[in-house]
Amino acid sequence: MKGPDLADLVDALSAHDASEVRAIARLKDLIAAVAEPWRRDRYEPGHVTASAFVLHPEQAAIALILHSKLDAWLQPGGHVEPEDLSHEAAARREVAEECGLRGLETLGVLDVDIHTFPARTGQPEHLHFDIRWAFRAATDLLEVGDGASAVRWVPLEEAAGMDESIARPARKLRALTVTPNAGYAEQP
Repeated sequence: MKGPDLADLVDALSAHDASEVRAIARLKDLIAAVAEPWRRDRYEPGHVTASAFVLHPEQAAIALILHSKLDAWLQPGGHVEPEDLSHEAAARREVAEECGLRGLETLGVLDVDIHTFPARTGQPEHLHFDIRWAFRAATDLLEVGDGASAVRWVPLEEAAGMDESIARPARKLRALTVTPNAGYAEQP
């Protein structure tokens, strides 16, 4: 992945609320300040990560994983790897690795979130500047993969009541109606 590609992606983002305005501004500052802001060994203040909210092909539900290390239901995602050709490619790879979904329809960047990742062996506490994509799955068949203890489809109504990191994107997606083979249309 190249720095200018990430900068262009972030420059094109639009915020949905004051929290996201601040997150995008902080993300832009990080990208402007350091080379390769996605490097997973960059702990001060942190690094860019990639995740995805994957919509069920026919229902108003998203795929969530039970994160093995954090013991929490989260969207699939993680670190950007050197071989990832783009940020979107990193998000797609994470979805395939963690819940087995491939052949995703891209709906675009959905959300930006900055959250603290706890200290682990060999890693200090640091920030994840998470750019979150929205995809629609071609199948509803989920597989438990790397970094996941379980995986399931969670109705958007349920997700909207979870931790704010999941609830905010779920509320954004809840405004959409899933119709098979017709894409997503705004609810009246």
